[in-house]
Amino acid sequence: MTVHPSISTSTILAVFASDEPGLRSAAAYAALALITERGQSTIEEVFTELKISRETVQSVLRALERGGFVMVERGSNGRAGKKRSIYRITP
Repeated sequence: MTVHPSISTSTILAVFASDEPGLRSAAAYAALALITERGQSTIEEVFTELKISRETVQSVLRALERGGFVMVERGSNGRAGKKRSIYRITP
């Protein structure tokens, strides 16, 4: 049996009701859905999969983090073999 993770209705409503600037965009929901589906993602994975600009992804992920919807394990930009920042859904 295949299990497909989903965003709960309460989380969707909480994102929409948030006062955090930038969370009412379609990109915020798309990024949240992608991170939920994969379990974790990097900025590069999000903008490559969603085909939106890196700047938009960075802005949305910062807003989701400030709103308490995702947590980030800080890394680097991934250059020179350094570990990239990883975004996960907040438990």
